Amino acid sequence: MATIESENSKDSSYDRIAEVKAFDETKLGVKGLLDSGITKIPRMFYHAKVNDNTETTPNDLKFNVPIIDLKDIDTNSSLRVKALDKVRRACKEWGFFQVVNHGIGVEVLDEMLCGIQRFHEQDAEVRKTFYSRDRSKKVRYFSNGSLFRDPAANWRDSIAFFSSPDPPNPEEIPAVCRDIVVEYTDKIRAFGLTMFELFSEALGLPTSYLNELDSIKGEFHLCHYYPPCPEPELTMGTSKHTDISFMTILLQDHIGGLEVLHENQWVDVHPVHGSLLLTNDMFISVYHRVLSRDVGPRISVASFFTSSFPEYVSKVVGKTCIFYSFLDMATIESENSKDSSYDRIAEVKAFDETKLGVKGLLDSGITKIPRMFYHAKVNDNTETTPNDLKFNVPIIDLKDIDTNSSLRVKALDKVRRACKEWGFFQVVNHGIGVEVLDEMLCGIQRFHEQDAEVRKTFYSRDRSKKVRYFSNGSLFRDPAANWRDSIAFFSSPDPPNPEEIPAVCRDIVVEYTDKIRAFGLTMFELFSEALGLPTSYLNELDSIKGEFHLCHYYPPCPEPELTMGTSKHTDISFMTILLQDHIGGLEVLHENQWVDVHPVHGSLLLTNDMFISVYHRVLSRDVGPRISVASFFTSSFPEYVSKVVGPIKELLSEENPPIYRDTTIKDVAAHYHKKGLDGNRSLDPFRRASKEWGFFQVVNHGIGVEVLDEMLCGIRRFHEQDAEVRKTFYSRDQNSESSHNFTYDRTAEVKAFDDTKLGVKGLLDSGVTNIPRMFHHEKLNMHEISKEDSKLCVPIIDLQDIETNSSLRAQVVDKIRSACQKWGFFQVINHGVGVEVLNEMICGIRRFHEQDAEVRKTFYSRDNNKKVRYFSNVNPFRGKGANWRDTISFFLTPDPPNPEEIPIVCRDIVIEYSKKVRTLGDTIFELFSEALGLNPSYLKELESSNGQFLLGHYYPACPEPELTLGTSKHTDSDFMTVLLEDHMGGLQVLHENQWVDVHPVHGSLIVNIGDFLQLITNGRFVSVYHRVLARNTGPRISIASFFINTSTRGTSKVVESSKDSSYDRITEVKVFDETKLGVKGLFDSGVTKIPRMFHHAKVKDNTETTPNDLKFNVPIIDLKDVEKNSSMRVEALDKIKRACKEWGFFQVVNHGIGVEVLDEMLHGIRRFHEQDAKVRKTFYSRDMSKKVRYFSNGRLFTDSTADWRDSIAFFSSPDPPNPEEIPVVCRYLSNTNFDCDNFDTIKFIDIVVEYTEKIRAFGLTMFELFSEALGLPTSYLNELDSTKGEFHLCHFSPPCPEPELTMSSSNHTDMSFMTILLQDQIGGLEVLHENQWVDVHPVHGSLVINIGDLLQRWNRLATHAYLPGNACCSTQLWVSLMKGMAVVINLPGRESMEKMLEGLRRCWISGRLPERHTSSGDTGLASRRQRRGDSWQNNSLLDLVRLAVKVFPPSEVNRVGLSKALRAWRYMFTAKRSESGQHLAPREQRQAILLQQNCVVLVVWCVVYKASRIS
Repeated sequence: MATIESENSKDSSYDRIAEVKAFDETKLGVKGLLDSGITKIPRMFYHAKVNDNTETTPNDLKFNVPIIDLKDIDTNSSLRVKALDKVRRACKEWGFFQVVNHGIGVEVLDEMLCGIQRFHEQDAEVRKTFYSRDRSKKVRYFSNGSLFRDPAANWRDSIAFFSSPDPPNPEEIPAVCRDIVVEYTDKIRAFGLTMFELFSEALGLPTSYLNELDSIKGEFHLCHYYPPCPEPELTMGTSKHTDISFMTILLQDHIGGLEVLHENQWVDVHPVHGSLLLTNDMFISVYHRVLSRDVGPRISVASFFTSSFPEYVSKVVGKTCIFYSFLDMATIESENSKDSSYDRIAEVKAFDETKLGVKGLLDSGITKIPRMFYHAKVNDNTETTPNDLKFNVPIIDLKDIDTNSSLRVKALDKVRRACKEWGFFQVVNHGIGVEVLDEMLCGIQRFHEQDAEVRKTFYSRDRSKKVRYFSNGSLFRDPAANWRDSIAFFSSPDPPNPEEIPAVCRDIVVEYTDKIRAFGLTMFELFSEALGLPTSYLNELDSIKGEFHLCHYYPPCPEPELTMGTSKHTDISFMTILLQDHIGGLEVLHENQWVDVHPVHGSLLLTNDMFISVYHRVLSRDVGPRISVASFFTSSFPEYVSKVVGPIKELLSEENPPIYRDTTIKDVAAHYHKKGLDGNRSLDPFRRASKEWGFFQVVNHGIGVEVLDEMLCGIRRFHEQDAEVRKTFYSRDQNSESSHNFTYDRTAEVKAFDDTKLGVKGLLDSGVTNIPRMFHHEKLNMHEISKEDSKLCVPIIDLQDIETNSSLRAQVVDKIRSACQKWGFFQVINHGVGVEVLNEMICGIRRFHEQDAEVRKTFYSRDNNKKVRYFSNVNPFRGKGANWRDTISFFLTPDPPNPEEIPIVCRDIVIEYSKKVRTLGDTIFELFSEALGLNPSYLKELESSNGQFLLGHYYPACPEPELTLGTSKHTDSDFMTVLLEDHMGGLQVLHENQWVDVHPVHGSLIVNIGDFLQLITNGRFVSVYHRVLARNTGPRISIASFFINTSTRGTSKVVESSKDSSYDRITEVKVFDETKLGVKGLFDSGVTKIPRMFHHAKVKDNTETTPNDLKFNVPIIDLKDVEKNSSMRVEALDKIKRACKEWGFFQVVNHGIGVEVLDEMLHGIRRFHEQDAKVRKTFYSRDMSKKVRYFSNGRLFTDSTADWRDSIAFFSSPDPPNPEEIPVVCRYLSNTNFDCDNFDTIKFIDIVVEYTEKIRAFGLTMFELFSEALGLPTSYLNELDSTKGEFHLCHFSPPCPEPELTMSSSNHTDMSFMTILLQDQIGGLEVLHENQWVDVHPVHGSLVINIGDLLQRWNRLATHAYLPGNACCSTQLWVSLMKGMAVVINLPGRESMEKMLEGLRRCWISGRLPERHTSSGDTGLASRRQRRGDSWQNNSLLDLVRLAVKVFPPSEVNRVGLSKALRAWRYMFTAKRSESGQHLAPREQRQAILLQQNCVVLVVWCVVYKASRIS
């Protein structure tokens, strides 16, 4: 099935392949056509778009290709510098330029042109002797290098010379041009060396740099001859293209016709006698083309400079391996490198002309397959076929699905899963009898094995035929042919006459296609239901309107290891139904493995591209033949040229955005047949770039190349400057806002400001001289100012008499249209609102803001539903920098406030002004409608102005205007805004990337376009950025009237507030936070209704349900013995790889951390949250720089809804907290009844320290496993510092009285590299898998692992959520291993640690120490820490003393008997102490580590007790 070319649609009998072959066999080229006297050019030369209206050739002189004079550049340094600058500019801006005075005599250039003309115009029989398509020849004559591949041929002939590094013998060069070719190529080579020197210097490199790169080692010359063309408007001399050489030097005659694409315009390159034209791909490579002319001939000589051609396969430039494929010089195929005489085109033509296909080759008795069938990669080592039974293509039983609903539901579920996971499946009991299937296979076999002469009569490459026999549909395009023959039938919508079908299979083909069509309808119904669509949806889309059958015959192959039956490919149909015989050979690519599709007698195989389209292929076999019948369902073929296809709109959402762009079936099919079976997906070019890659490049983006280059140079200068200077900037402080004060708490500052209810005016009245930090704007570019250019003034439009004078109205409409399209802003005068009204409105708003503060405060509110309210900044808690202004707002229509609600100081004027502006708004909407060519009432009828909302801004004088803004850069989200401002100014609009001042005009009003109007006009009217500067004078007053549709007002409402307009969420959140008791405090207070701030809009998502299917259990992986048993390690690695790819979540058991440690950690966290509230409050903080802090909801003030949970957080690495910072109740002494005489019975655990150390060690192990699973060295991820930062979040979710209304943890992903989760037995955690929320059932002693955003590049990211319960409390511990955070500080160096240990060195111990009492599974931890290089200096007795004093006060110590304490002291310190105070031996260091970790409290008791006795 191939694209029916549009230019051939009128004549279905046109056979382009035959025409091309006939033309090529003449060996006379285009010149031969002209000599034959033609007046109409053959169709093979037709170009679809010769004249591109979007790209026109201007006559502006500035669009002349640069001409550079090289005279005296080798002797005059100043001339050389000037030439270098011109070369640099020309290369960057054009990619093309001409040179004069280049050192090659004009007589040489003219003679070269004449020599090439002599060759092409000599006797045709002589010329034919040089004709060849063998690309290995050093001299050859041809017409169109890729004649059989290009969609349209060019009107030209060519002779090519390879002159370097291995030049031809002179005798190989035609005699008519031999001498001049030798001379010209020598001179061009010398000139090329000079130009590469100039390019090197222009790039800032040493003069010889490019020449030493062998940039000129390869030299190739293409000499084109363009005869006069009888129909130049239909064809091209050379198609639009770029050159991939390092540099091309072009010599052209006086005829002209060369064009270069510059700034999206085709620019003529006017010939200059004696000049040479240069283009290169080192700076920019630009499109160029040659027009065909009705005069001529035109002669040109293109010299390409590149690396040595025999070496190109391994030549590396930058990071890319270069494979050269010049215009009219294709790649020398690797498989032919051993035999330069091999001519694949000739072999393919000879094979095709037999019309007997692969079967004919086999019948001839061959034992070696022709080279044209060789495939480069038959055995792909990266893709192996597994023997695991789980890799069987699904088989689905369709029995009774039309009569039994439960069976249908099961079948639908299997179809859905098979389509999503495989893209392939087999069906049995499909309703088509086995005898029909068997007879169809036999019928196809009979056709292919009948008499060759009969078979040949059906052979054709005319794709418009409804029945045709052929071998390889894209035989002339594919790099390697497949070992198969085919017969094709187009059966729908316009079936062939029965007589057109071969007699040997006629009856069965008619019967089979009818039954397959009916079965196809059934399958499309199942697909529709599987997608959640109406049953008839896909059939109504005409998905089955077109039906096409390909019946393949694969003869036995004498060398199956060298070729393929069918190359790796995907299908471009809606659905393919395949019938195959018992031979097998079909493989499908699943999870990067080729899986055999084992034939099942009586089954049909289905594949589709509605869910996923997967690669498949057919192996060639030495047995056979193999028979298969593929039925493709697509749109009607005569109509597909305009049929638009794209993702089904009903299936799209924010969570499921479109992967593919809308396109036509014509475009898809055209791409499919253009690429052939090249192993690439047909749909890849139609994917949306950002979805497929996440990366894409943009050109013509509006930022000048010189700016980009200078930015790169500037960064390079910084990094290469003197090291001492560079060091002064070195820092790991990632919080720039708080760089001078790490303890800055913005939320507290905002709350304090908001609580005053006095706004910015209150700050000014208090006498501030420095503005609070909450008003600082991080990226305030005050250097973006407009030029004092009159053309950059916002338009002013006079509306006088537009109602009575039609000509004036027409002029105004034109001005408005221009202003809306170019500016999005304009001012209006004579608008009908009196100046006295405007002045009074400004005064009224000013009176309100400057009245007594206590009166003003009564209007202060953050309730968005109030019709009149006073506030400062819409949401100061969410913005990065607050604006220096206060505001009073009025919702005026359609439901105006009661007059008593409006402040009395401005009541009357607000009512009067709003009415007059509303009338003006109606007038402007009429003008907008007319400017758009619509009925004057069009926009009003859309209710674009039925809502009116007024904001009265007050901008006080600012003591530090350079640090803040009055209003941040923004666009308006309404339809239109009418703005009244006083004389102070400060408003700026962004126009042509410049901030332009809007100068106040007394009595005028400013109008600007809103986002909604830009949307409904599809961008014809633009909504542009604007801002207001802060000033040190003032106040400034402005009144903005927003015209909105009433439905847009809802966007300002809080969802949960719809039933109660008095709800004030900000106040509720602040009150909750100020209790510092969290959710536990609410629970303890006995609430039976949760506060509204916890209400979630979508707790139960009906589209995502939790299945009970066992296969939807989160994987559990056993890590037992993975360190010492290699086979178990390999098995674990495979499970981890699958779990990460398919789930992003998994649980691990036998991980090496004892169950008692896990249980005690959960108990410790629970003890903290359930201790006395007053103690708990002392840890409450929103200061993210604290290493230990307690809080409820990290983003309480910014998230739309709060979660039902409290948390305590620990930053444990790289800079752990001091032990005394950790709450006492989180530490645990597991055995308090000890005997100091028997130290072996004592076991001390500081559970937080112990757990975090064990988790850290386990994290290292997991990153090692991840590295190996990725095929990387074991230590790879650890060396990337993936675990350098360690952060623990310990959540506590009390029972919830209304769990159906809230969440314990909202739908989210983690931003770490990896998260390790310890959860108790309560459960509630869910992970989103295949669009379903799946419970993560707690397994006692297990840990849950999930992949974070930073590892998403490897696998699929999992989304998870946590549901609240109402039974009992739930405790969770999240450990996030991440790379760097704003609060992470470097580890202290040895010098600082030594200072900390000052005065305690005498206490270092040596000799025998008590053995460590470890938890189960702890073996190997000390050795792991030793391998990591942890040193004993990282703990100090000073820290331990501080810990003991806080945990066990002196009164506790005094309870210990003096004799026992002294015995303990003697036991610990009787050994000989180190006299020098230097480091201990390695064994002693290890013992010291064990002591300090596990016998901490005992040692410190002794130290403290002795210290008290001494004092």
